Amino acid sequence: MRRFLQSTLLLASAAGVVGQFSCAQTTSSAREEDKSSEAVRRLNTEEAQAFLQKDAKAMARLWPDDFVVTNPLNKFVNKQQVLGW
Repeated sequence: MRRFLQSTLLLASAAGVVGQFSCAQTTSSAREEDKSSEAVRRLNTEEAQAFLQKDAKAMARLWPDDFVVTNPLNKFVNKQQVLGW
């Protein structure tokens, strides 16, 4: 009976450690996701401000080289074409 109790206690302790580790990982992942979300919001705000201020240098820095959009005439235009406007 004593051996059974020791085994049960050991198993319960191990489960508690695994549960705490799992919870810590979830919290860490949530923090990383929050940081990523904040970065996206910040970059989105920077892009909007650069556009409103007609700051081509800032937009060139924020947009990737393979940036492509569809213009009002439904034609694809690349980063250089947009920056040229």
